[in-house]
Amino acid sequence: MQLRDHPLMILKSGYLNWPPVWTTTHPRWANKPTGEVGTLEDVMMSNLIDNKIFIFMQYQDSRYMGFVAFVDSTFCGQIYDL
Repeated sequence: MQLRDHPLMILKSGYLNWPPVWTTTHPRWANKPTGEVGTLEDVMMSNLIDNKIFIFMQYQDSRYMGFVAFVDSTFCGQIYDL
């Protein structure tokens, strides 16, 4: 089974967790990438939010951020450690 297909990667609302929606603060990039593109640069978890992983990537000379949210915070921690 691929990680994206794991039952805990789907939120109770039915929203698919992967791939994340990418965003940037760069004003000239109106076209945000979609899907599994770019180069992973960093992965972070907040001390205040225990069910989200923030993902940073580089794509076509810009940096983007997305997040993956989980219902199960323990599973979120395991994915972060992975």
